[in-house]
Amino acid sequence: MKQNKLLILSLLASFLLLISVSYSYAANEVTFGTASDCPKPAGGTVQVPVMVGNDVNLAALDIIGKVVSDGNVNLMVTGIAFDNRLAALDILDERFPIGDLGGGIFRLGAVKIDGYDLNANSGQIATLTLEYISDCKLGTANLDPGTYDCGGDIKSTIFVGADAVAITPVVHAGAVNVVNSDPFFTYCPADTAIYWKDSYTKKLLADDPDLACGCDALSFELLEGPGGINASTGVYNFVATAQDIGCNHIKVRVFDTFGGEAFCEWDITVLNKPPEITCPDEVINILWGQTAAATVTAIDPDAGPMAMQFSLIDPGSYPGSPAIDPDNGEFVWVTDEENAYLGLFEFCVIVTDGANLDQCNTANADTCCFTVHVDPKFRVTIDKIHAQLQGHYTDVTINLDGSYTSMNMGGYDFLIAYDAPGLTFMSAAPGQLLDECGWEYFTYRFGPSGNCGDACPSGMLRLVALAETNNGPNHPDCFNSATATELAVLTFYVSNDRTLECQYLPIQFFWMDCGDNTISSQYGDTLFLVDKVYDFEGTDITFNDGVPSYTGIGDFCLEGDKYLPLRAIDFKDGGIDIVCGDSIDARGDLNLNGIPYEIADAVMFTNYFISGLSAFEGHIEASIAASDANADGITLSVADLVYLTRVLQGDAQPYPKPVGSDLAVRTQMQTNQMAVTYTATSEMGAVWMRFTFNGNVGVPTAGDGAANMDVKYGVNGNELTVLVYNIGPNAIASGDHGLVTIPVTGDMKLVDVDAADFYGSVVNVSTHVLPTKYALAQNYPNPFNPTTTIELALPVASEYTVAIYNVAGQMIRTYGGFANAGVVKLEWDGRDASGNQVASGVYFYKAAASNFSATKKMMLMK
Repeated sequence: MKQNKLLILSLLASFLLLISVSYSYAANEVTFGTASDCPKPAGGTVQVPVMVGNDVNLAALDIIGKVVSDGNVNLMVTGIAFDNRLAALDILDERFPIGDLGGGIFRLGAVKIDGYDLNANSGQIATLTLEYISDCKLGTANLDPGTYDCGGDIKSTIFVGADAVAITPVVHAGAVNVVNSDPFFTYCPADTAIYWKDSYTKKLLADDPDLACGCDALSFELLEGPGGINASTGVYNFVATAQDIGCNHIKVRVFDTFGGEAFCEWDITVLNKPPEITCPDEVINILWGQTAAATVTAIDPDAGPMAMQFSLIDPGSYPGSPAIDPDNGEFVWVTDEENAYLGLFEFCVIVTDGANLDQCNTANADTCCFTVHVDPKFRVTIDKIHAQLQGHYTDVTINLDGSYTSMNMGGYDFLIAYDAPGLTFMSAAPGQLLDECGWEYFTYRFGPSGNCGDACPSGMLRLVALAETNNGPNHPDCFNSATATELAVLTFYVSNDRTLECQYLPIQFFWMDCGDNTISSQYGDTLFLVDKVYDFEGTDITFNDGVPSYTGIGDFCLEGDKYLPLRAIDFKDGGIDIVCGDSIDARGDLNLNGIPYEIADAVMFTNYFISGLSAFEGHIEASIAASDANADGITLSVADLVYLTRVLQGDAQPYPKPVGSDLAVRTQMQTNQMAVTYTATSEMGAVWMRFTFNGNVGVPTAGDGAANMDVKYGVNGNELTVLVYNIGPNAIASGDHGLVTIPVTGDMKLVDVDAADFYGSVVNVSTHVLPTKYALAQNYPNPFNPTTTIELALPVASEYTVAIYNVAGQMIRTYGGFANAGVVKLEWDGRDASGNQVASGVYFYKAAASNFSATKKMMLMK
């Protein structure tokens, strides 16, 4: 090798991955490149180019540099590779041992061989490989111009031209900048919506250019929103709860080891499934004064977040206080009999599950509406006649009040009970309302009817009326324009029996079965039944139980699975108040001058027998009432004139006004005799009785209550009259006693009783026939639902039992006790001894008293 062409190359190099290169150069210059690298562990490498620019041909070059660390990043040149412009030149030594230079000094060079010059040009001549001494650091290692002490000879970078002239080039420093690159997301979820209780999982993806360098790593962090994220895998998990319902903004950060970061943001809307509500489909029809009840139901598909709560929308807009149970949706509205309650009412209900509402979740409730139709009741009233004169005809009307205008009638069937001893029914006629509306059919029937034992009234009347019979409704608009209120006019003759003065003679509605006292709708599709029964004073006497009854009929009329009747009628009983005689005028004061039992009264009475009622000079009724001088209940009789004359003479006293005592007379046929007992509320002055009999009759004898009284009797054919009285001071004792005993062979029946108390006052008499033997009657009604009456006849006071058995012979109910002679009435309500309702079917009842027992069959039908 020729020594003048020898160029020593001193190198300190490493093999580096060149990420980026930047360089510039002047006419004769050396430029160390600049590389940007990611942090690497010790032993990693980076490559930096060496650039040379020369404006003359070069025969040789010697480049010396130095690696200077910033204190963080520490590099050393571990390798040099010549390339590009030096590729065609003969290189003496590419791998000069750089370790021999020390202190970060590296050196490289080239020399011309066999006439090849490095032509004037610019470009890369070599690549330095630098190895990391530091471990995973950020910072900068500079590649500065360097010098080398070669035995006291300080060497620095120099060029040798082709003409062997040395050139000192400009050396530009380079650097290795170890910087961090920020991570970035490669997958960030899109906005979504889920329902609470749902699970949501997404794997977020991120990358970082530095990951391949071996020092960097990524971690994930949830910055905002519910749920959680796995820091290493980026898996986001979220189970939505009630608290999450609505808008939820999610923000996740990914960051690397050296503080680089990126963000992923999206929205999760958590939805609530609102309740689904159901209201009644059909209109709820009630009558005013009744309670509307309904149940609103709802389901909540996601069962929460809270228990469903029901509430009425705007409850204050309705009359009364409609309410709904917030927990179960049971609606109740109690109406009154006032106009404000009439008509159609729409009730709207909202049910909510309590979920939060915002711009993302807008549903937590559902609503529905239902309709309540409130109709008025029919109000049917029997007139109450006041101060009725006796011995006259009077009209009693049955009226329908004005509330009927929205409920057209098609017909009615009324059963009326009246006091037959005091009233004689004469006729019935359709009322003005029927005439005005053109009803086509009206009829009536009177007299006892039905089988109700001794519970039947003494007088009964049935009225039936129809709006049409064969040509369609004849009154489509009548009830909206009718002015009349009369349904019927009843004509009675009021008894002239003056013992009835001051008394009230009831005229009442009476029930024997489900068809009694009913009204039909216009088209016959609905039958209206009694709801309430009131006495003439307006007191509610309703007792909807068994029949026969003055107080309505039981709910068994409403049972079944077909179109059922509707309780929609209020009935008000009426009657007749008979005027008190002394309210017309005092007894014995026929001339109305205020002085009774005077000679002028006797003269006017005498004139009556000669010239008739004209003698009373325009005050006929008052004089008739005053004429009953002897208080026998018969007016205008010769006996009255005689008694008035006796009072004038002073051998008789005027009769006081009746005080209305009560006497209950009981008869019982015993072996060959009739026993008459009584109960009196005060001492009796006399009792007169009339009997019919067949066979032979003996002499009546006084009982213990009439021991000091006289007993007179007379027989006329098959009639026996008995008078118990005393001319002296004796009286028939008050309380419970025997009155008379009458020997008789055959049958005997009491047909009439008249009595006066010790002071001559009117006595209210009732009669009862005591059984002559033990007997068990057939229950009534039968079949029955829900109650029936069982009667047991006791001829003497006895202990008794009545037991009820099912068809299996099991005793399910028993009654018993002690009762006086008479008829024991028991009512069975179809329940066993524990109060449980028994099933439909055949049952037996067995009665036992003394040595008597009997069994009968009955049927319960539901």
